[in-house]
Amino acid sequence: MTNYPTSQDNYLTLPGVSSNTQEDIAIMALRSAVFAIEQELGIVPAGVYSDVRSRLDILENRIIGAISPQILNDGYVSSPFIIVNPSAAITLTISSGYGTPTENRLDGSIYMRGGDGTLNNQLYIRIGGVWSPIQTSFTEAAGGDLTNNYPNPMIGRLQGNPLSISGSITTGYVLTWNGTAWVAAASTGGGGGGGSPTGTAGGDLYGLYPNPGVFRLTGTYNCPTTVSVNDAVYLTSADNVDKANANTKEPVIGLVCAKPTTTSATIQYYGELTGYSSLSTGSTYYLATSDGGITNIPPSSVGSVVQRLGFARNTTTLVIMIDRELVVN
Repeated sequence: MTNYPTSQDNYLTLPGVSSNTQEDIAIMALRSAVFAIEQELGIVPAGVYSDVRSRLDILENRIIGAISPQILNDGYVSSPFIIVNPSAAITLTISSGYGTPTENRLDGSIYMRGGDGTLNNQLYIRIGGVWSPIQTSFTEAAGGDLTNNYPNPMIGRLQGNPLSISGSITTGYVLTWNGTAWVAAASTGGGGGGGSPTGTAGGDLYGLYPNPGVFRLTGTYNCPTTVSVNDAVYLTSADNVDKANANTKEPVIGLVCAKPTTTSATIQYYGELTGYSSLSTGSTYYLATSDGGITNIPPSSVGSVVQRLGFARNTTTLVIMIDRELVVN
């Protein structure tokens, strides 16, 4: 017993027949047509005659074209939503039915045209009495901080400020504001961009980056070529030094920490100086009687001086703490 229009019929409410007589074949064809009509019109169908007529015409075209339904509720689907630019990843298959997008339908109806070979496969929506194709590939122009069109926009601004990237870009480049736009440029340091700092040092530092010195802890002097790193030196004249000793060449002003050239030396006045070997850890070190040398045994010969230079932090590091007060033996 049929249940339509309150519900669609099925093989229980409209049972089929199994013989192959012409009469039984006709009955099964009518039964299939009933199922198709109920599916096309839906449960408790509504609308004016032209709506019902056009929907039955579409059904007839599908039957003539031997197009079988592919999904439940195949055909037109009434929707309260207006779909605008859905994701291209979504498969929008609403119907495989025939018919043209000029047929009369209620606003909000959605129609999928496909498989007839006469027009392009397209999803339509009925708005204001007109069938309009729904854009399934988002190609609108991007806005805000984006440029170009979807689905492949590009960043063209940062919070409304122009972004201009051109030319070759290499490791260490950072975004820099040039007054009119953000551009890529080599880091000048100081901003965490990863590049080496350059320019003149300030504050407690002196010299040029990337190798500044600590102000007043070192100084550069002229010297003989025989002066070496780690030598104790004394001032021979303004801006000139030579190897010191505890007999006649004192007082020590510092120890050589670097030789920029063969005739210049960077003298360290205070702090840790490495590069020694076999220092006696914890021992106090003094100016030795040998030229440029240091010793952990205070000189004791008559006429020599005792000048404390610092102490050994370990076997290779001397902590410079020069005492300018000399004791004469």
